[in-house]
Amino acid sequence: MRLLVLPFIFLALTSCASLNEARASKAKVEQERSAILEVAGKYTKAFINKNYAYIKSVTQTPFIAAGNQETLTFQTKDELIRHYKSVRESLDDVSYSHSENYYRKIQFLNDTLALVEKSYGRVNTSGEVFHTGRGIYLYRKTDNNWYLNGRIEAGK
Repeated sequence: MRLLVLPFIFLALTSCASLNEARASKAKVEQERSAILEVAGKYTKAFINKNYAYIKSVTQTPFIAAGNQETLTFQTKDELIRHYKSVRESLDDVSYSHSENYYRKIQFLNDTLALVEKSYGRVNTSGEVFHTGRGIYLYRKTDNNWYLNGRIEAGK
């Protein structure tokens, strides 16, 4: 009888261990997801407020920016920030107020790479959405922090 009970005890113990590992893994994914969304939210606020120093602090180069018409690569942070300035400063001409973002999905490729799918609308000072787009933002984890290192966007 004792020999029959031992396999069941072993099975119960290994099932509990597997369940604990799955819970820990799910908690880790949620923690990483929250960390990425925090960086993404602050990045958006920095873009709105022309806080290029913050954008510089949460991006990595080389950086790729692929859009409807062209694909650009930036080898240095200075090149990247000049690009951000040219995009953001030109929005003042159309009374840009802010952006509204909708984060759809985060896909982890491994422990250090993630894709963030989002859509966004750019809103003018009258409250009208004058531009919409969708994109995939590329994030890399380095030294225990998430950094934006590329984006692929399609604007309308």
